[in-house]
Amino acid sequence: MKTISEVAQGVLEVMPGARFWVKGSYSGGLGDERHCVEGARRLVVLPAGGQFAEAFQRVASEQFPGRHIKLRKDPVSYVVGFNDHPDTRYADVRLILEKLAAG
Repeated sequence: MKTISEVAQGVLEVMPGARFWVKGSYSGGLGDERHCVEGARRLVVLPAGGQFAEAFQRVASEQFPGRHIKLRKDPVSYVVGFNDHPDTRYADVRLILEKLAAG
């Protein structure tokens, strides 16, 4: 089983720059290298990323306390909601992933 740090590092490898990141979809489509955070996480590790999602939510809430995310019952919905939030930029996602990768 991979640690949260290892998963975050893997996600950063899948999305090393803004051109590899997408909003509103798990991926950019067939032949497209863009992924959202959850889409990239699914390439790094399965099954569902509950522990990773909870850690992502904790760090995102600390770094961006005013960003309100609609939640469903599962913790992964926060990751998807943060990724797709109108104010979220790749730099925001990268900051969170780097903090998680650092442990």
